[in-house]
Amino acid sequence: MTSNRAKELVEWGWTLAQVPMSAVLDERVSDAELRVLTYLLWRQEGEWMSIVDIADEMGKPILSIESCLDALKERGYVSRSLGTVIAYPKAERLGER
Repeated sequence: MTSNRAKELVEWGWTLAQVPMSAVLDERVSDAELRVLTYLLWRQEGEWMSIVDIADEMGKPILSIESCLDALKERGYVSRSLGTVIAYPKAERLGER
């Protein structure tokens, strides 16, 4: 299931996500986690997103998304607060500031 907002982004030509190579090459990051991170970097537009919205738009269970986000947070790729999440692109990752 894809939200209307995600469909609008695709229609406007937002079809690519710039993913940090540090995440792609990080052997600790699973394929599922990388997919969630890629989605966040494509979708977030600098705004906080709810976990429910992420799961809904990706068509994945909330618990699967939460598990990926927990791992990504532990590795410094995302920040989570009160059910929302934001990704850190490139050198903005936690610990690299």
